[in-house]
Amino acid sequence: MKKILFVLLIGFFATFTTVAQNDAQFDAFVGYNQTYWHFDDANNGLTAGDSTYTYTVRSLSLDEQKLKYYCEADSVGGTANAVTVQMLSKCFLDENYTIRETLTWTTGVDTTFELVSDSVHLSEYWQIKFTGADDTFIAKISKSRFKFGK
Repeated sequence: MKKILFVLLIGFFATFTTVAQNDAQFDAFVGYNQTYWHFDDANNGLTAGDSTYTYTVRSLSLDEQKLKYYCEADSVGGTANAVTVQMLSKCFLDENYTIRETLTWTTGVDTTFELVSDSVHLSEYWQIKFTGADDTFIAKISKSRFKFGK
């Protein structure tokens, strides 16, 4: 009896550990018609020596939907350069992301912007990707809002 209980406990912990590792790649989980706010922290943005910043959201709905992303961005320092901001999505974890929307922000000026997916998509995985022209400037994402809808 003790051996069976021991084997069951090991199976439970192995399953829990696997789930926890898979969930660690997402910054947030958002349901349909829910709003998720993310506020500034030390790791939120482009830093000197880092020209890419991504934020990944997993949709809890399996319906076709649009993502509306709102951002408040602060240009902190360094040389003013262009930052490409992309909204990407995919259906399955093992496939490549497809670009849904793109805009360009020139650092040196604080800004707010909103990206809305081009149409409804049956996508479970969404990503916002900031790519700088070089790595000499610092830009912080002070506030982000993610909302799924039709």
